Amino acid sequence: MDWKPKARISADTAESEPTKPSKPGFVGFEGATSTESPKIEAGPDPAELARASALLNRAGVRIMQLEGVATIGVWSDLDGPEVRQALRVMGMDEIPVRFLDGAGIPTRFKLRRAEGEPVPRTC
Repeated sequence: MDWKPKARISADTAESEPTKPSKPGFVGFEGATSTESPKIEAGPDPAELARASALLNRAGVRIMQLEGVATIGVWSDLDGPEVRQALRVMGMDEIPVRFLDGAGIPTRFKLRRAEGEPVPRTC
């Protein structure tokens, strides 16, 4: 190999002035700082979600696609404040609700378990 080091770098810089530091490109945040911390809301309690889900399942509530819109299906005789509260807990209180035993509901959604029949379990 024929590589040879060049003259020392420090020999050239002794006669020149040191370089000036460049201006920082970021000056920081502008405006007033907020003294309020953002409010962080905790999600629903898992036990509360489980209770709401169980209640909706017992009431035979369904989530249906009707004319391309997600819709909650509820049996009119099982609808009440508990069902509506469970929908709120599950975050589904803004979804439109239709009665399953009402007009315009496809037959495939109108299946209903007889009272006293056990709830089928899924694995």
